[in-house]
Amino acid sequence: MNLMSQPLWLKCTSEELTLQVKVKPGAKQNKLFLNTTGRLQISLQASPQEGKANKMLIAYLSQLLRVPQKQISLLHGATSRNKLIRIKIAAKEQDRLIQILSAIS
Repeated sequence: MNLMSQPLWLKCTSEELTLQVKVKPGAKQNKLFLNTTGRLQISLQASPQEGKANKMLIAYLSQLLRVPQKQISLLHGATSRNKLIRIKIAAKEQDRLIQILSAIS
């Protein structure tokens, strides 16, 4: 993906992707989508208590992107709806993830 065409919620470096997401816990189903302002949003069934939503967020992204959970970490926003997520992945694999994420737009 061309750096000029990257969405604002996605940052790429040689060894990782960083996603800015808004999380809505307590939803009817898990779902990843672009909200009306163009931000990446994830609705999760888990409640926000005791980190359940954060754990489900990592598990959901792992399943959706087909990346091991140990490669996904929460950098910022443990107690906030606005989160910064790091996915450690080699540059040669990043295009695959970007294609999956781009399919939602």
